[in-house]
Amino acid sequence: MSVLNESERVPELLTQDEAIGLLRLDSLGLAKPKCALRHLWRTRQIGYVKVGGKVLIPRVAIVAYLERQTVGALDGGVVLDRRGTVGSNGRRGGPEPRDRR
Repeated sequence: MSVLNESERVPELLTQDEAIGLLRLDSLGLAKPKCALRHLWRTRQIGYVKVGGKVLIPRVAIVAYLERQTVGALDGGVVLDRRGTVGSNGRRGGPEPRDRR
């Protein structure tokens, strides 16, 4: 018998090594991928939980981080900046370009 109902989902927690693999920090040629991951959670770009003194990262936190960092959304060709906002001209940030005549 399960303690949780089917509607109650437990978040999938990843170890630091699994999170590094999912973010591909190890394949980017970083000298210390664990330090890069630690930077992401210390700057609150990725959430984490501590269980038994170990840092675990929810998979949804990594997916949300990657969605926020994606530049060039596929929704109608609108390009988003790193904050997820659209510039007034539909391009990444900045003012409208002037006519050069």
